[in-house]
Amino acid sequence: MRKNFLETARIIFKELTHIKSDRDIFLIILIAPLFYALFYGSIYIYKSENEIPIVIVDEDKTFESRKFIRYMGASPFLEVCKMPDQSVIKKMLITEEKQAAIIVPEGYGKALKTGKQSTVKLLLNTQRFLHSNDVNKTVHSIIIKTNSDFNAENFKKKGFAKIQAESITNPIKENIQFLFNPAESYGDFLFPAILILLLHQTLLIGIAETTINEINRGEKGLFSRKEISPTQILIRKYSVYLTIYLIYFLLFASTGFELYGMKFKGNYFTAILLLIPGYLAVIAAGTLIGTIVKNKMKVLQVVAFSTYPLFFLSGYSWPSSSMPVLISTLAELLPFTHMLKGIARIGLMGADILQTRYELTMLLIITISLITVLYFRLKNIQNNNIHNKIDPED
Repeated sequence: MRKNFLETARIIFKELTHIKSDRDIFLIILIAPLFYALFYGSIYIYKSENEIPIVIVDEDKTFESRKFIRYMGASPFLEVCKMPDQSVIKKMLITEEKQAAIIVPEGYGKALKTGKQSTVKLLLNTQRFLHSNDVNKTVHSIIIKTNSDFNAENFKKKGFAKIQAESITNPIKENIQFLFNPAESYGDFLFPAILILLLHQTLLIGIAETTINEINRGEKGLFSRKEISPTQILIRKYSVYLTIYLIYFLLFASTGFELYGMKFKGNYFTAILLLIPGYLAVIAAGTLIGTIVKNKMKVLQVVAFSTYPLFFLSGYSWPSSSMPVLISTLAELLPFTHMLKGIARIGLMGADILQTRYELTMLLIITISLITVLYFRLKNIQNNNIHNKIDPED
């Protein structure tokens, strides 16, 4: 027992020494996660869009049209610029000087006064869908308010009390509750994805590279020692990386979320329970890649190539139900898919372990499958190394 403990401690200390001495692994494991979390997170630090530039053409030039434009200008989401006519609108939208255009037609004020309908034209640059969605929602809400105000005013003129006029104008009152991400912030939506993706990819690269180092050590490496089983190699060598990355997550979930004005709503213990099999799956996958590729540069190329596919396949930016069946099935076999969905629900929605049991179950299945394959792969490498020691000519 004491011997096993001392051997484990020696291997862990040796692995820490390798991390410190190998510049590539040091940068990937210890520097990259911190740097990219700060860098990518800072891009979305404002999280939502404000003062989206739009142009308004007032062809009516009445009190009613000016009041409508004042409502637009009062919105914190819009930066309003007035133009005398429509001649340059298309050019402004194409050059993205403005993201939308509103045209108040001649006769707008007269139509309101006489109870007739008037059409306000809204031109949106839907190429930039985030801008266009925000503008569309803002303009829609202002039009509803304008309609309500004028209708209520007309009923008051007919002798109805203010409360009666408002009730007749708006018989159904909406009560919309934003349960998660109440500000509808793109930054709040994206930050968990950035966090899990960078932890997944840097761990994958680091594990693959340290595996390559171990293979290159030949007879001095762990893979040449038959007295240490593949299971012991995984526990002793890679427990260092598992611990480091669990600490990273706790650091980012506690400090990182608050740094960007967010709150991790779930339980840290629940998140750790989900991440342990997820990280183990990544460690197993990284070790397999390292035993197959055997070249650090190629490892970087392989993992870099996989970054965007992993994110898009995860179903986070585009629902899996809208993907072709073959692609959505492939996504279910990737640990990143379930790590991201599980952590996003725990962190942003406060989900508990029962509400993420599907992701946890899938991660356990994937992890057991990868470790089983890895066990036989490491066993084969050990046997080959021992055979080469006995018969160098082979």
